[in-house]
Amino acid sequence: MRSYGFHISCAAEDFARQHCQSLFTVSVAGSLARLYRWDRSGCIVTEAFDLHENPDAFAEFLWGFSQVSEAGRGHDITVRMGSLEEEVIFRIAIRYSLRSQLEVSEEELDQAIVAHYHPNHVTVIRVDVDNPGPPTTRSRFFLVSRPVVFPRSLDGRGTRGYWAVDTATKPMRDALAKDSRIHKDLCVCDVVLVKEPGNRVRRDYLIGWDASDRVNEKDESLQTGRVAKGRHTFNDDMEALIYVIFYCASLYLPHGLDMVQLTDRHRDFFDNCERVSGVLRGGPGKLANVLGRDWTGTVGFQSAACVEWLATVSDFRYPAGVATHEHEPEPDNRSVLKLTFGD
Repeated sequence: MRSYGFHISCAAEDFARQHCQSLFTVSVAGSLARLYRWDRSGCIVTEAFDLHENPDAFAEFLWGFSQVSEAGRGHDITVRMGSLEEEVIFRIAIRYSLRSQLEVSEEELDQAIVAHYHPNHVTVIRVDVDNPGPPTTRSRFFLVSRPVVFPRSLDGRGTRGYWAVDTATKPMRDALAKDSRIHKDLCVCDVVLVKEPGNRVRRDYLIGWDASDRVNEKDESLQTGRVAKGRHTFNDDMEALIYVIFYCASLYLPHGLDMVQLTDRHRDFFDNCERVSGVLRGGPGKLANVLGRDWTGTVGFQSAACVEWLATVSDFRYPAGVATHEHEPEPDNRSVLKLTFGD
């Protein structure tokens, strides 16, 4: 059992670190062997066969593996190794960017670069982008090296986060206005604040658009999602943004709670959930906050700007004291986002 667990952990590590769509492995115990094919949906395993009594089975697998394409072997063909020139571009760009963000010594800067750059391991990722309007596709190319965020489980989504050269992201309202697209999966890891030369306030970028979706004329996602009413809307993204700001503010801004109180509130507000008619919904803490601001309004934030933002955006989403089914903000009334994203 321990060897099987080690086998699983090796496969999980490959998917976390390498650019692969699937993976083939072999386990051998004495003269018995099994063949495995792994992907994000699970694993297919052969029956055990004896290498002495049935060597042809293993030989046929190896021959077949040698004949298939790179895609058939599980490689992600949208990724290739970067050239020496591309690695130099990546190294210079990341050094320049981190120096402007961190304002540290050269020694500390070298240590920070290690989190994003692995020498001789710069790759080029091709991303095909669907253009709005006529169905056309254009390709963009990104230089990446070491992931800063990667999946720890073998099954499910395989999203990795990179510091990339030649990347571009858009805030929520730009995505909605210019591409009729909503995010659908907004969380703390998707908001990046970038320091730019000459600007006192950092520019915000919203990343992690792999779960995003186009919207219809009612401002609803084309595909059903995880929200209780079936289709995600821009206003659901707004509610998620409130929780992101509230979560970060409670961790990093001065307020009136001690550590024990803060831990209890985070557990009760963010972790609690309930299942209604088979649908997983937010817990009672979020409902109480919608009706009376019992959570965001009682933390005691010392920042007047934070208090104003939470109150204004929460009132836009759901005015305090109004039942959720009685209020749904107009999709076109999005000026409140200027409090967050500016013009």
